[in-house]
Amino acid sequence: MFILGLLVGSFLNVLIYRLPRELPFVKGRSHCPHCDRVLAWYDLVPVVSYVMLRGRCRQCHHHISLQYPLVELLSGVLFVFAPSLLWLVALEVFLVLAVIDLQHLLIPDALLVVLIAVALAMRVAWQPWNLLSALAVGGLLFLLWFLSKGTWIGFGDVKLVAVLGLLFGFPGTAIVIYGGVMIGGLVSVVLLALRKANRKTAVPLGTFLALAAIVYILYEPAQRLFPY
Repeated sequence: MFILGLLVGSFLNVLIYRLPRELPFVKGRSHCPHCDRVLAWYDLVPVVSYVMLRGRCRQCHHHISLQYPLVELLSGVLFVFAPSLLWLVALEVFLVLAVIDLQHLLIPDALLVVLIAVALAMRVAWQPWNLLSALAVGGLLFLLWFLSKGTWIGFGDVKLVAVLGLLFGFPGTAIVIYGGVMIGGLVSVVLLALRKANRKTAVPLGTFLALAAIVYILYEPAQRLFPY
């Protein structure tokens, strides 16, 4: 399962690169983003190729982001510890979402559609608490977005928390949002202390919410609440 997760993680890296750029991800060979050299199969072996190449392109020797092996390794771990197939799909989507929002401050609608499909497949999307949670948290953040004219929070975050409500219901949604805010707050304090950010630095809230969702899904009580 871990090896299968590594292979899927390689595809997740393709999604992370191509989705924000609106590039097709089902066709087209993988290539170096710096020299455009098409990569051979032996340069695409998850984790192993990165180590053998010492983190550099074989052709132009440009540094390859550590993101690639980390995403592959995290995907492998998620494959091992996911409580079910449907939750595995959600975990992988949250992983992709976390990295994309961190890099681009963007939450692709396609990822949210997949999470909605997971909620429908689990038959939790129509439960009263889930619908109420989606409306409550989505409405609250929409109000914040509207009043601030998008300066306090992005509209993608509004849609994300609504989907979280649909997927986790109550109290799961409150726990995930609280966890995401706590993670974001701690990271922000550290960055401010290190002078790597200031009060005007944009915060990728979607990244922190996605990380909190991953932790919540893997946490044992979540498996008892949603044994699908």
